[in-house]
Amino acid sequence: ISKPTEQIALKLLPRVKQQEFDAVREALEETKAGPDGEHKLELIRLVYWKRTHTVDGAGYVIGVSARTARRWHAAFVYAVAEKYGLYEKMAPQSQKKVLS
Repeated sequence: ISKPTEQIALKLLPRVKQQEFDAVREALEETKAGPDGEHKLELIRLVYWKRTHTVDGAGYVIGVSARTARRWHAAFVYAVAEKYGLYEKMAPQSQKKVLS
């Protein structure tokens, strides 16, 4: 085990906190693997972990427009919600089953 203290702390988390942790971790991994992943992670770090910038301000720091920063932020929030089971991606209208 490379980080024994971290492993012990994670095992002691209550179930709900563990689910929250897992949802955020999975969303971070997914974000990192996607296009512009490193820039998106920097935005998340500035807004959530360092708490030094707004979403628009973090976008300015990493060199993207406020609109792009907001879009990336929203995508991350939705990814966490989906991983936590609070949000289900909707299929395009053409793929939805029509109830009759």
